[in-house]
Amino acid sequence: MHLQGKNHIQAKILLDSVYTATGARLTTFEIEYPRFILAEFNTHRMLSRNSASSRAIPIEKMHDLIRERPAQPIEWGINRAGMTAAAVLDPETSNYATQTWLEARDSALRYSDILKQFNIHKQVANRITEPFQLMKTVVSATEWANLWYLRDHADAQPEFRELAHIMHELYRSSQPRAL
Repeated sequence: MHLQGKNHIQAKILLDSVYTATGARLTTFEIEYPRFILAEFNTHRMLSRNSASSRAIPIEKMHDLIRERPAQPIEWGINRAGMTAAAVLDPETSNYATQTWLEARDSALRYSDILKQFNIHKQVANRITEPFQLMKTVVSATEWANLWYLRDHADAQPEFRELAHIMHELYRSSQPRAL
């Protein structure tokens, strides 16, 4: 099963099983999401995960990925005190914000390419483009309730909320294999 969310956020269940003796369910997802929420994702310590590294991906390939499918905000919240935006920009201003984000992406790609021309290793040159990268992660857990409670919630960062929501939908609709 696979679900595609907004702005290239996606998830699929790779394996889902339940141990019949105890009822423990182990679910493994492959997820793709903006790298800029990786730190938030990593706060959920009950998850076992492995993510693709920008150090391992050739600069040209990383640039192609970012041009074709850039990580970008789902919505443009209006600044206020606190950790969540209560309102979003109007559609016209949102379009300008998106254009500005994509111009920043293009600038990061340009500077990364200059470093590549100096023969700088990809582990450095790819770092400049990280805000625009999508992360691919394989994640497994037996306890998902805390993630759903905190992240499939209106107060969560919109990109994490989108990821958690589609993961939650997949989890609810999956029939784990009995072991």
